[in-house]
Amino acid sequence: MAFQGKPHPITAVNCFSPQKAPSLYLLAGHANLSEYDASLTFAQTSNNALSTLQNLPGAFSELLRLTEEKYSIDYTIIDLNPSLSATNQNLFLSAHAFIIPTNPDPFSIMAISTLKSTLPRWAEWKRTAVQLFSDSAYPLLPGLPKFSGSLIQRFNIRNGKAARPYRDNIEEIKESLCGSFYEAISTAGMVFTPEQYGPDLIESRYCLAEVPDFQGLLPKAHQAGVPVFEVTDADIAETGPVLAQLKEKRTLFNSHFEDISNKIVSLLKYA
Repeated sequence: MAFQGKPHPITAVNCFSPQKAPSLYLLAGHANLSEYDASLTFAQTSNNALSTLQNLPGAFSELLRLTEEKYSIDYTIIDLNPSLSATNQNLFLSAHAFIIPTNPDPFSIMAISTLKSTLPRWAEWKRTAVQLFSDSAYPLLPGLPKFSGSLIQRFNIRNGKAARPYRDNIEEIKESLCGSFYEAISTAGMVFTPEQYGPDLIESRYCLAEVPDFQGLLPKAHQAGVPVFEVTDADIAETGPVLAQLKEKRTLFNSHFEDISNKIVSLLKYA
C-alpha cells in the first residue's frame, strides 16, 4: 500500500511456518517487488522533495518491525538476491549486521570488489537520509549494518580439504575481504571493533566457515522439509556405506552451523 500511494497504515503480515519448524516464520518475497524499484529509487534520491514519496524509504523497516512484534521474533534474516537495486539497498540498510556469502569462483571475487565501493556509498546515503526522512510516517532506523564475516560455500572436499580447483579462489576471497574490502567498510563505519570480533575470527580473516557442498543430503532435506543437519536416518532412507557417509556429512554440517550461529549471536550483542 505504501508503494501504491493508498492511505492505509502498514501492518504485520501473516507468515508461513514450516510444519517441522514452527518457530521459523517466513515472509516471502515476490517478483512483483521489482515493479516498485523505480519508485523507491526516486524516493531515495529526491532528497525528500516530494511529500508523496517520503514514507517509502522507511516502509520495509516498519513492516519488519511490526512482523517481529507480532510473532516475538528474536532474529530476522534477510536473504537478498545478488543485485544492487534500490530495494536491496533499502533492506540492507534496515539490518543491524550483514554476512557476505561467497562461492570459490571468480564471480564472487568480482562481487567483493563491487561491494567495496557500493556499500560505503549506501552508508553515506543513509547518514544523510535519516535526518531527511525523520518526519515521515516511517522514519529510517539510525545506525549502519556491521560486517559480521563471510561464508565460503559450495565446493567439493578431497582428503579433508577443498579440492584443488577451489583452493586458490578461497585464498583470494579471504585476502580480498580482510584487505581492501575491510578497509573500505571500516572507513564507512560498518565494522565491529577488533575486541568484538575476537582473535579467532580475525585470524580466520573474517571467514565464519567454509561449508562444502551438501551433495546427497540436499535432496533429502528438501523432501523432508528440514535443514540438512536435521535430516533423520529415516529421511535419508539409505543403508550400509551410503547411510554411514550421509550421517557423517550431517554431523559435519551440524557442527558448522552451530559454530556459525554462536559466532553471529556473539557479534549481534554489539550491533
